[in-house]
Amino acid sequence: MDRRGTDPGSRGRQERRRGRATPVARVRAAAFALGRSRHTSPANQRAIQPRVAVLATLLVGAALVAGSLAATSRSSAGATASPIGSAAAPGVPEPSVPGYSLVVPARAVHPIPDAPGALPARDVVAGGAVYQLASSTASGEIVLRRIDPLSGESVVLARIPAGHQAVDLAATSTGLTWLETWSAAGPAPGDVGAGPLAAGPVAPVGAPLRWRVMTLAFADGTSRAVASGVNTRIAIQGAGASVNPPLIAADGQRLAYTLEATDSGEPLATRIIVRDLATGTTVRQFDVGSYVSRIGLSGEAVFWITVPSAGTAGADPNDGTLLLAPSDASTSRVVDTHVKDASIGGGMLAWARETAQDASIEVMPVTGGSLRRVPGPPVRVGSRQPGPSFGLSATAGWVAWLVLSPRADGSVATELVLWREGAPLGQVVAGLRQPDFVTLSDGWAVWREGDASGTIDTHAVRLADLGAAPPGTPLRQL
Repeated sequence: MDRRGTDPGSRGRQERRRGRATPVARVRAAAFALGRSRHTSPANQRAIQPRVAVLATLLVGAALVAGSLAATSRSSAGATASPIGSAAAPGVPEPSVPGYSLVVPARAVHPIPDAPGALPARDVVAGGAVYQLASSTASGEIVLRRIDPLSGESVVLARIPAGHQAVDLAATSTGLTWLETWSAAGPAPGDVGAGPLAAGPVAPVGAPLRWRVMTLAFADGTSRAVASGVNTRIAIQGAGASVNPPLIAADGQRLAYTLEATDSGEPLATRIIVRDLATGTTVRQFDVGSYVSRIGLSGEAVFWITVPSAGTAGADPNDGTLLLAPSDASTSRVVDTHVKDASIGGGMLAWARETAQDASIEVMPVTGGSLRRVPGPPVRVGSRQPGPSFGLSATAGWVAWLVLSPRADGSVATELVLWREGAPLGQVVAGLRQPDFVTLSDGWAVWREGDASGTIDTHAVRLADLGAAPPGTPLRQL
């Protein structure tokens, strides 16, 4: 899922140091680009570097300008449906629980050799290997790499044509899936399954966007297109907003992706397709009457977040309604409103509320059961500012998320929080620089962090190496 934020082809010098105040002038330009760069053009992405600075700038910016945005979006989202769960009332402080700092044993950390130009897309883990998208400054291509976290050995599995953007890397039980986009001024993709495409130029703001969903099989390394199309609409306005690409999610042998569904009569309607990659058949289809800002897939369960006020002045893509279809036999239902981000995995659905006034998240079993609020570190925000939690990732027994941590001098930092099922609270991983993503999968946690020098590093840790201590007990440096 998952969050992105900057230049897909460069990792230039960070524009602000951790201890300096965030430039307010950059707030509105980033206010609609949370995580995946869904609402900014490639040109604007290249102007904001690196990802860490964008995430922090965006989120503190959202806090500074949230007065009118939040008021508009909350009234719109709140009128659409009532949640099935009843989380604790927003603004009620959680009890103070000691031990929220987690020190990862140094011997448990495995550095991932980060290629220059690694993309904003999250790395993924499958079969004990880490997979990463990175651009080549020499050829202009994007390469898909496989990295062994234990040995550090790396091999290129696929090359994506120069001029194409690649995002939303995901792993299935048999391979990898990613989304490619390029300007409609380039060559037409032809039928699904067509051969290699020539590179197209970067799309100007507002230009139609061609796309295709690609898969790569672990068994023989072959890649093929399984879906393709052209997107034309801009659902969320804002500085540098461009045509929205599709969203994708994958798990097991299933792929979910979004399509523009203007044929329904609603200009911002979205269609969610769930396909079986083994047979190529469509398993399910959901027709949503508004813009969809997030999707997720785990087994038969599918979730999405809608932004009912999308297309109107002041629409906030980070304030939506979370819906869940827990199985093929079930219909979708509203889980919560005012939702900022969500993740699904290991039988759990986890989400962050836009209206939260602390660093908490909400967690609920996919198959039904009690909803609980998981406290995070002691971060408090004002009643008209968006919640600080984002970038969630869920897997069996664990949830990770990022937290925007304001400082007394007006500066901001991001913190990585891990929660083990059964623990009373999420714990901040101590000693990190500014993390910009975390992903949990296949028994591993992978995160990326950076500093003011422009140095960005990726680390992998086996979750089993974090689970020896009793719930809520900080791990000690070994």
